[in-house]
Amino acid sequence: MEFRAFKNQIKSHTEFVNTEKDHTTSEADVRRTLVLPLFKNLGYNTYSSSEVKTEFPIDTGRNRPDQADLVILRDGKPCIVVECKKGDIEPSDRRQLERYFVSLHDTKFGVLTNGVRYQFYSDKDDRNVMEDQPFFEFDITDMKDEEIETLRYFHRGIFDINAVADIAGDRMCTAGIKQRILSEMNDPTEDFVRCVARDFVKSFRGPTALKQSENQMMRLKASTKKAFDSVIVDLQPARRTSAQSVVAASENTTANNATNDPTPEEWEWFYTIRTALVIRCGCKSNDLYLRKIADGFAIYMDNSQRKPIAHLIVRGGKTLLGLFDDYNARRLCSYDGVETIFHCIQEMMSSVDLHTGKRERLAKTAQPSPDSEEMEEIDQHVKIHKGEADTI
Repeated sequence: MEFRAFKNQIKSHTEFVNTEKDHTTSEADVRRTLVLPLFKNLGYNTYSSSEVKTEFPIDTGRNRPDQADLVILRDGKPCIVVECKKGDIEPSDRRQLERYFVSLHDTKFGVLTNGVRYQFYSDKDDRNVMEDQPFFEFDITDMKDEEIETLRYFHRGIFDINAVADIAGDRMCTAGIKQRILSEMNDPTEDFVRCVARDFVKSFRGPTALKQSENQMMRLKASTKKAFDSVIVDLQPARRTSAQSVVAASENTTANNATNDPTPEEWEWFYTIRTALVIRCGCKSNDLYLRKIADGFAIYMDNSQRKPIAHLIVRGGKTLLGLFDDYNARRLCSYDGVETIFHCIQEMMSSVDLHTGKRERLAKTAQPSPDSEEMEEIDQHVKIHKGEADTI
């Protein structure tokens, strides 16, 4: 099926899911109301028992056979097994699907879903041994074009088991490499430092290659982290692109008001923070929005004012960076260009982790009013960035 037509079908299905998802009260409802219509959009005849089976019996070696919620057949053999859940998807649900995967010897793909969130698994390394991590996952109510394109490969009209298996392998490999890079960016290992530094650090070659002092290795690790940060800055777009669509107009302004357009410096600020957070936190670039505020620009998660990440404002001739605690209290520090971002990136990462549910909100402690202490904080952070403070 042509991509544009398929995308329109998925958009219609998304609207349907948004209407019906709150009315599903059981796994059977999820299967019938949310999941089967998606596979119908994928070209499968959900009324044909030769293509789609529900409550498919599976002998997993237990006292009584289990039943897979949904199985897609190809040439009479199960090729995709689907486990439907009501509510959140739990780790134990993956293990249940794993048992089905082992018992259905012809199955190449497993899908775990609550009708909104979908996780696709395969057996890249060992046949009928499901991988621990999905090679493809998406939220049907918020699909990106690249996710729709990947889902299209499962359409009955073009579905090729070997081709999709190759895609699964490539995606798993890419995810593994990405995770390794993220790990090395946050805490470079000695092996990685040696690998990237041996071409220009003489002591990393020859018989003394494994005898660097602890102090030298610490300095080289720090240099490696700085190099990663520098690469992020160098890769920022040199000009505004279609990403301008992520700027949401302020409620009290119009899209045609030129004064709301970010300057090149403000775009650089946004791109740098977005790229750093995507790489370091694993969030998606489309999760971060740039919005006009009264005295500057703000970055929000999910375009929600309740999920602030950072502000960039101009006050009294100074450019200031606003950061937030767990209760959205803002503090300001002097902004001296992208270098300031990397001094403060941990606080922004902490905000992302809070808004994405990766950590709990910290206990609230008594704090001075941001308004009354703001200028004192600004002056202190100016001193810190200039190296004039006694302690940091």
